[in-house]
Amino acid sequence: MNIQGRLHPYPQTTLRRRIMPFVLLGLMLLTTEVSVSAQTTEQLNSTRVTYHTVKIDGVDVFYREAGPKDAPVLLLLHGFPTSSHMFRNLIPQLADKYRVIAPDYPGFGQSGMPDRSKFAYTFDNYAQVVDKLIRQLGVNRYALYVMDYGAPVGFRLASKNPERVTALIVQNGNAYNETVHYIGGPRADAPIPRPGMTLRKGQVAVVVTDPQNDFLSPKGVAWGVVGQSVTENKTVENIESLFKAAKKADVPVFISPHYYYQHDQQWKFEGALETLMHSIRMFDRKGALTAEGFTESGADWLEQYKPYINDGKTAVTSPHKVFGPESNDLVLQLRKAGISQVVLAGMSANLC
Repeated sequence: MNIQGRLHPYPQTTLRRRIMPFVLLGLMLLTTEVSVSAQTTEQLNSTRVTYHTVKIDGVDVFYREAGPKDAPVLLLLHGFPTSSHMFRNLIPQLADKYRVIAPDYPGFGQSGMPDRSKFAYTFDNYAQVVDKLIRQLGVNRYALYVMDYGAPVGFRLASKNPERVTALIVQNGNAYNETVHYIGGPRADAPIPRPGMTLRKGQVAVVVTDPQNDFLSPKGVAWGVVGQSVTENKTVENIESLFKAAKKADVPVFISPHYYYQHDQQWKFEGALETLMHSIRMFDRKGALTAEGFTESGADWLEQYKPYINDGKTAVTSPHKVFGPESNDLVLQLRKAGISQVVLAGMSANLC
């Protein structure tokens, strides 16, 4: 028996001719895989987000960056009360084609928070900080993506150096004159314009959020954070003036309080503000169906507001939790009362 013939039914040259294409194919696939792997690694590196902090006029300014250094620059300017963190999912999706830069303004996110006596928290100053940052990064031309609070910052950059801006993308941004008028007269740096709305009795209501001790009393747990602002802006006095005017004009008043009950302390996950408020026991109550320990507590109304709130006419809605409408019936109550116009007031009415 020819065992060798059974093991090798083809001549060696024929065998090589038959095997060689498969060897070449394998080498081609291996080379392609290595090439694709290298391209994938390069692509992942280009879209990887990096985090940096630089000094701008002595202030720590944090920013996120991703994308090729030689790609067109896209500058992302965040809104209020957020930071560049709001762009965390957007940045990697843009970084394959753009060099994306997203700073935190001073006082926001991970940037420094200098004392107000040393830093002007105005849109003009924010624009200067951002301008100095991008110049420090060697950026001469860029597209602007502005959102909410970032709009007046970005518009100032575009107005100052229009030749440097290649595109302007606006999401829910405000544009208004440099000088806006208040009852007390014009202010060049005022961040909020007059609404231009004619109030109509029967359709308008006053809504006050969080008129409570923890926010507005020197004995409140948050006074160390908000006390200076409350005092300088005469927040307590201004809210009381609004109460008086509403009651005198027979305009309905709605209160949206902030309460935390015992079960709220058992949440499985929390935002940064929720964690802080729970840790200092802000707006705490024993329970939803008991007034035990409520009087003169941090959750109770500021004493001078009680005559207006407890007059039997003011509507007190179910409580909200931090910001957002998810857990209160304020909108429902306003609709049921036929209200289509609102004068909104409160220490953090823009959030709560």
